[in-house]
Amino acid sequence: MNTLNVVVNNSFNTSAVMANNQPVMMSSKELTEVINQYKDHEKVPNEIKHGTVIRAIDTMLNNLGHDTNLCHEKNQQLTLIPGVIVVTDYRGYKQEYLLDKKHSQCLVGGYSAAIRMGVIERLEELEAQQKPAFAIPQTFGEALMLAAKLEAERVQLELENKEKEQLLIQQETEHETFMDMFFDEDKAIKIRTFAKITGVFGEKQMFEYLRNSGVMMHSNGNEPYQQYMKHFLIRGVRNTPLLKCSSAKWLLTRMVKDNLISASKKEWCIEEIKAKYSNDLDAALAAAM
Repeated sequence: MNTLNVVVNNSFNTSAVMANNQPVMMSSKELTEVINQYKDHEKVPNEIKHGTVIRAIDTMLNNLGHDTNLCHEKNQQLTLIPGVIVVTDYRGYKQEYLLDKKHSQCLVGGYSAAIRMGVIERLEELEAQQKPAFAIPQTFGEALMLAAKLEAERVQLELENKEKEQLLIQQETEHETFMDMFFDEDKAIKIRTFAKITGVFGEKQMFEYLRNSGVMMHSNGNEPYQQYMKHFLIRGVRNTPLLKCSSAKWLLTRMVKDNLISASKKEWCIEEIKAKYSNDLDAALAAAM
């Protein structure tokens, strides 16, 4: 039989409970917020109430063999079992629960993947908040080692940034060369056609990929973000975005980096687009052979 232990008078504070290296815990109110944020709003249009989550926690604990109706002290925080704290109001009714990591994950174990991931991410945020930014050196030797480590990290980061900058310059140069060699500025390819050539997605999935990769907006009719507008032409009464043929290599390169196509498939797709859209007759004939 489980026992209730009084923790403190009713001054419920998640941060205080987590202080002094205590296990990370989530309140039932936080769990309610996460569930409402990540639930399927089409299937469950109404907001889930905090009281519903309280009852779900009661059911979970009862199924685990714990009695949730042992105490009715007023204005208290009580440890129901290790990892579970219950808060009572001025009437002695349950006002809120506080669950540790395993009980929080157990509660949403049968919920959707989106809700489970939302809870996991919130728990990770709480864990990160508990960790100190860095350990303060206690000796001169530790201070020297920390200084050396930070300098090495700075040098490595500077090197990586230079490599990224050089790669970006190289890619832009390749893009401009590709454009000048084969295509006029007004040559464009439908996203549906581009998707068909790559053979990876259908049209809808290709638009979804462009949105999820930050190229196009989730709203506003698949409009490209400003920094990527140079790769598209907007046509028709519906302002449909078309991919510039000169930017096909750019988008194919992104797909290679995202492991959607191989480097050899990228080159094959480029040749296909050259054959269909290029003004260079020799290139078109070579691609068709």
